[in-house]
Amino acid sequence: LNTDKSLRLNPRNYIRVLSIMNFIEFHNIEIDLSKYCTKDINISDGAMKRVYSVPFKQFSITPSLLSENDYVELSFSKINGLPKIITGSVVQILNDQIIIEMDEILAVNRKYKIKFGPQPSSLRLEMTALRIIEKQNLSNLFFPLQPMKRELNYLKFNWFNKNIEQNEEQMIAVRNIVNETAFPSPYIVFGPPGTGKTSVIIETIAQIYTLKPHSHILVTASSNFACNEITQRLLKILPAQDIYRFFSRSAERYLRELDPQIVSRSNFSTGVHSYPSYDTIYNARIFICTLATAGRLNQASIRQNHFNYLFIDECGSATEACSLVAIAGLVTEDNRFTANIVLSGDPMQLGPIVRSKMAEKMGLGQSMLERLMNNPIYKRDILTKKFNNLLITKLVKNYRSHEAILHLSNKLFYENELIAMAPSKQVNWALNWSQLPQRNFPIIFESVIGTTRRELDSKSSFNLKEVDVVTFYLKQIFNFGINGFKIQQNAIGIISPYRKQCLKLKQMCQRNGWNFIEIGSVEQFQGREKDIIIFSAVKSNSNSVGFLDNEKRFNVALTRAKALLILIGDLQTLQYDQHWHQLIKYCQNGIRGVKFELKPWCDIQIDRMMNAIKTLTLSLQETCGNMNQSRNNLSNSAEKSRE
Repeated sequence: LNTDKSLRLNPRNYIRVLSIMNFIEFHNIEIDLSKYCTKDINISDGAMKRVYSVPFKQFSITPSLLSENDYVELSFSKINGLPKIITGSVVQILNDQIIIEMDEILAVNRKYKIKFGPQPSSLRLEMTALRIIEKQNLSNLFFPLQPMKRELNYLKFNWFNKNIEQNEEQMIAVRNIVNETAFPSPYIVFGPPGTGKTSVIIETIAQIYTLKPHSHILVTASSNFACNEITQRLLKILPAQDIYRFFSRSAERYLRELDPQIVSRSNFSTGVHSYPSYDTIYNARIFICTLATAGRLNQASIRQNHFNYLFIDECGSATEACSLVAIAGLVTEDNRFTANIVLSGDPMQLGPIVRSKMAEKMGLGQSMLERLMNNPIYKRDILTKKFNNLLITKLVKNYRSHEAILHLSNKLFYENELIAMAPSKQVNWALNWSQLPQRNFPIIFESVIGTTRRELDSKSSFNLKEVDVVTFYLKQIFNFGINGFKIQQNAIGIISPYRKQCLKLKQMCQRNGWNFIEIGSVEQFQGREKDIIIFSAVKSNSNSVGFLDNEKRFNVALTRAKALLILIGDLQTLQYDQHWHQLIKYCQNGIRGVKFELKPWCDIQIDRMMNAIKTLTLSLQETCGNMNQSRNNLSNSAEKSRE
């Protein structure tokens, strides 16, 4: 545990350490959720078949640690006394109830015993992948050395996306992936916010499809959202009959929300879930599914040399073991890769969600992408300060945000290499808005001193003062527009790192009839963008910012907005984190609301040091007092014994 995370894994311990981390994560979640086991639960019919709601009030302990996709087990005793067990998963967690989806239709007039746990299927798939790696002696391949140089056979391209011709980094990435310059090492597409990472993936797949007509491509991502985005964009430029989208059964509940064209080229094309035949899999030139669903292909024993390319998008937000599910057995044989592997993502944004503190400390939260980027062959050259673009390309042209919104993240996380390239029509329309403290600076930092609260049945915090300020800005935007532009609700995103604050914000929006504003956590907004982002920090009246000190969470929150960023928080509190301190300093002319004075960072560090010394002194005094009391007690006992 004392080893640097980037050095903790090596070829000798790869299988063992990943297995241990996985088991620790699984069993810690299992222990946390076991306390919610409850008898005599009533369920109600939900909006769809096999979907049910379970009110919180039936639990003696509110299940605040539950997450979507957790395992659910309902049971009851049959007439013969034997238990009947039905399994399912958590679909949604609302303010006062849990929505669950079960594998069978249930009677709602019966009482059940309910228990929760982590998804065993995820652990099984990941452990299967690790066993394959061990059996095929593949560990060394995940610690690549400098590959042999290859000739570039494909130099001229007819670009599907003509804009790529204007972007040198994107062209280099496409050319080198098509030419397999990294093989057998994975090729990395390092895509900071708004730099067109998905465009590179789409273009590369289209070029491989065209230039290598016998190739088969497996495209995966950690989320259905990313898989659907890729499928939708590919269907616009390639023949639909050569593209297949493979869904898990759980996608059935949001089938109506999907693009009909995607559905028609999927295993939901008949209206019900089914598994694709071998012919369907082998005939599809491009096969798209989530990382977890790729494990089903392994279980079906798909030919190991069938796929020539494997793309793992959002690789930075998947655990290493999760990424292995799409690799081991599908694109491997004994001691070798059988396909070119392309990893895309951004190690400076949020990584995998890890719920066990011990597993996080061990390094489970470090993705394969982030670990490999610490490998010497993927690092910048010491002399030239450049990446080896035969192995990795960093995209640097940002097509999303106004330069002022991009500036600080660029400075703190991307070596000041990002270039703001978004069209002025997209990012300048909010300038000179009457609410901007500095008319040519599209960031507002509203200084608010509210109260951070928790309800008795929740561990998550909320701040009603900040909800009021969000309401104020939304009314200004919707009632008066911005510079003559009428703003649609779906152009706005509201982010808060606290689940309970998101709930309070949703309730406020519903009361005002704003039902199409997207509201969610930083994690939920990763990979997303909106014209306007409003961020509510929540934490107030404290010298600690809590988990707002996560620099990756900070970076994601800051880089979602295109044209207008409204930050709401207690600056007196937020200044105690170095990144928030720099943001406040950067936004000095964009601050409005409660007046406050920004302390120099060196003074804050001195205050912390003095507080630490004070705490340590009090602790030592208490310890010495206890020791003296114990000594006196022993002395008194000895005197009584002599008497």
